Amino acid sequence: MSALEEHGFKNQNAKIRHKCDYCDYSSDSSDTIDYESDESDAEGDDPATCRENLEKLKSLLQDKQIDRQVKEERREFHRQLHRLVRRWKKLLPDLRDIFRPEEIDWLLSEDMHRGRHAFIDFAIRTGYKDEPEVDENGKPSSTRLTTAVHHAARDWDGEAILKLFKIYSRFDVNYRDESGFSHFHAACAYGCDDVVEKFLESGQDPNCLPRESGDESSVDPPLFLAIARDHKRTMELLLRGGADPKLADKNGWTPLHMICGRKYDDGMAELFFEINDEKRQRVDVDAQSQWGDRPLQLALENKRENVTELLLRRGAEPSLVKRNGSNCVHLICVQGPDGEVATFLKTFFEIVEKIGRSVEVDSRDELGRTPLQRAVERDHKKVVEVLLRNGADPNSADDEGLTFLHSICTKGNDDRLAKSLFEIGKEKNLFTVQVDARDKKGRTPLQWAVANFLPDVVDVLLNHGADISSYVYPSEEHFDECKWLRTNLSKLKLVLHNLAVIEHLEKRGYEPLRRDALAIMRIFLEDASHETSVSLDHLRGSEKFVSKARELWVNSSLELSLYDFVRLRHAEKLLPTVADFLSFVNSNGLSRLPGRYGDACERYLADKMEREFFRRWTLDSFLELVHKRLPIECCDMILDLMENEDLMRVCQAAEL
Repeated sequence: MSALEEHGFKNQNAKIRHKCDYCDYSSDSSDTIDYESDESDAEGDDPATCRENLEKLKSLLQDKQIDRQVKEERREFHRQLHRLVRRWKKLLPDLRDIFRPEEIDWLLSEDMHRGRHAFIDFAIRTGYKDEPEVDENGKPSSTRLTTAVHHAARDWDGEAILKLFKIYSRFDVNYRDESGFSHFHAACAYGCDDVVEKFLESGQDPNCLPRESGDESSVDPPLFLAIARDHKRTMELLLRGGADPKLADKNGWTPLHMICGRKYDDGMAELFFEINDEKRQRVDVDAQSQWGDRPLQLALENKRENVTELLLRRGAEPSLVKRNGSNCVHLICVQGPDGEVATFLKTFFEIVEKIGRSVEVDSRDELGRTPLQRAVERDHKKVVEVLLRNGADPNSADDEGLTFLHSICTKGNDDRLAKSLFEIGKEKNLFTVQVDARDKKGRTPLQWAVANFLPDVVDVLLNHGADISSYVYPSEEHFDECKWLRTNLSKLKLVLHNLAVIEHLEKRGYEPLRRDALAIMRIFLEDASHETSVSLDHLRGSEKFVSKARELWVNSSLELSLYDFVRLRHAEKLLPTVADFLSFVNSNGLSRLPGRYGDACERYLADKMEREFFRRWTLDSFLELVHKRLPIECCDMILDLMENEDLMRVCQAAEL
């Protein structure tokens, strides 16, 4: 939600905050009058017909005795009224001879909800002008409450407001409803610049403050309404007419907050400062609302580059923070998308440097997070690069002891961010990454990457010096904490990621223990509870599958097809690395199989490779339990009859 949306304005048609006990009309489509097509504009313009129409108009209210609370009676009355007035163009009557002023007010207000403003147009054609009541001194009074203008504003009907100001054309009178919303507010909210000018020329206070001191008015000042609805010229008229640029609403928002909270730039901010400079009026560029918002922060949240630079040049302090501890850099880093935010962040740093200011790039929010860590949370790789090149410390830890590298290892299996971190650090010796930093639970980035099954990230960490000599495999508790990330993996990728991680560790000299394998077995069995097994015969029985599987190469140099990989019992041992097959799967190789066979083959391969993992670890455990008194061939036959869960129990028994 944008700042303006929080403040009650959503767009060009934002609702004006205005309440009125008299607004009891319903403006749904059932209230609209269905007009008959005009067959002749001249109909009803001859003197005889006009006299007849005049008599009908005089008697309409008297004869019908309309109950204004009965919807159907109001509809029928207006239907007859509209038929009468919509073609009446000549020999027009004086409405004051027919209706009392309050009756005309009611007719104009009702016309707001019932069609095409037929009576409003008719009243304008007759030359009717509203005349205010006068007080005991003979001066015009503004004591009347709701008028048709208020109803038009409530219904967001700008066209009607423009018309109605031809009727309510006394600008030395400013009618207010019970909430304090006035004709002047309406003119400013709907950009009626000529009307605004006439009000100001007639002595209207441009701030239009509540009549009583301390009144908690629910109505925004006119300047706020003009800015919120993008009326640049209206804003100019108000400021030049004496509107207070520092006036704050009950939430502490100033006009500058409103300008900076807008989504696009049309030069309104520049004009705002230009006028105030001419009038030598000081504007507080760091004014804080009761929510803790400042203009610069709003401009940053809305990616307003020009406004940001303007505010900084005007003295806005970039180091100030919001109530949640976020500074300007935090606010930029949590925006999106990545490329746009990175460009804006780079521009922000350039502006700050150009004007000789500074901003803390490693500032912490209330949760102890730096902008760098917030960028990683959003997966903003380009933003991370900009931060690192502008002095962000990747070794800075949050309240849980997690560094930037720890944060990378809690994301998906994308090694680009980790590679970028080490590469940027080497440039001009900007920084040295503490690859074995420990969080408050004593866990290293490598342990986090292993617990999250991130083989590519594990490989990068090991290539950049992660200590394998003192490495301890993640605990069952640690694996449970990382369960949420594994839910995004298919069963096959879960198995392959785990095997690839173990492969990387073994290549660097780590020897997995049986308890390590048991932790993985538990995870496989947990995630297998909802899977349906697929038999090899099911796949072999399909000519479509066999034909396509022969064409797909798992490893072209070995001439190993997908069909061979599926049917051979230990085909995975033919591959140089597990990563080779994982690369084939990640390239969507299985999706090239016809119809449902892609999913079926994936489930079969997942079962096949998972089974091999269980068998690999269980054979040694079983031989240990039988004290190697059975030949390996016999052990294999026995293990073939066991389910995976039974194989895990064998390993557990051997571990006791």
